[in-house]
Amino acid sequence: MNNLRVVSICGAVSLLLILSACIGMTQTPSAAQNLLVAPPPTSIPCEVCAQATLVVALTQEQDSANNLAAGTAEVVRANAQITLDSANATLSAAQTQDQNNANVIVAQIAATAEIARANAEATLNSAAS
Repeated sequence: MNNLRVVSICGAVSLLLILSACIGMTQTPSAAQNLLVAPPPTSIPCEVCAQATLVVALTQEQDSANNLAAGTAEVVRANAQITLDSANATLSAAQTQDQNNANVIVAQIAATAEIARANAEATLNSAAS
């Protein structure tokens, strides 16, 4: 019973809201009425219109300049990033080459030491015989 009362009250309030919204509605004028009511167009632009047009044009020009500056900054940033990446790759290649050169030198020293050891062993063996 209590639920029925709540539903009835909500329904009545909704119906009243819908009807009250209809009271404020105005009729859309027809094209014929618009022709009779509209003021005649003037061929001389008003000062406010000219100022508003100038403000819009200046705003668009500033937006264009800002967009151009942002685009240029992005290109410069991308070029700097590419330069940095290239420098890192060059440094890495140079370090790899240095390590390879060091490995070759170590291998040459080890081979020379092995030859000297073999010669010393051969000399020792021949002296002992």
